[in-house]
Amino acid sequence: MQHAPWGDKQEPEYWKQETRDILRLTDFSKDTLKKMLHIYNQSETGNHTIQILMACDVLPGGNLSNGQFELIFNGCNYFMLEEDLSTWTAVGKAAEILRQEWEESGFAKYLKTAWQINCVQMLLSHLEYGKEILLRTDTLKIHVIHKV
Repeated sequence: MQHAPWGDKQEPEYWKQETRDILRLTDFSKDTLKKMLHIYNQSETGNHTIQILMACDVLPGGNLSNGQFELIFNGCNYFMLEEDLSTWTAVGKAAEILRQEWEESGFAKYLKTAWQINCVQMLLSHLEYGKEILLRTDTLKIHVIHKV
């Protein structure tokens, strides 16, 4: 298995935190999927997909210019934070119920704030880790073999 060269340089605490973050995201995804399946009265058996897309544009100095957060259920856009980072858009019955629930409980505000902070921090740290490769100026040498 190959990984980024900076991976070996990380302290154990880095990997513990990454593991905690992934487990929290896994629990969040499971809970959200169960809610959506319940709203649509669908069985938990069978294949269902929940996807989370997080992206951010960071300006020089580490300031967030705009971003994107989407929750996609079974291949359809359902729930997204608009690029202006001030409004949530919901498409479909489940997404609208989820949006209302998240806004009433304060979770939507928490999620937006946490995402704004974490997205910038994560992007900047990964850019720092990969700067050796990202800033290289040598020409890549590639050899391709085609076999039929």
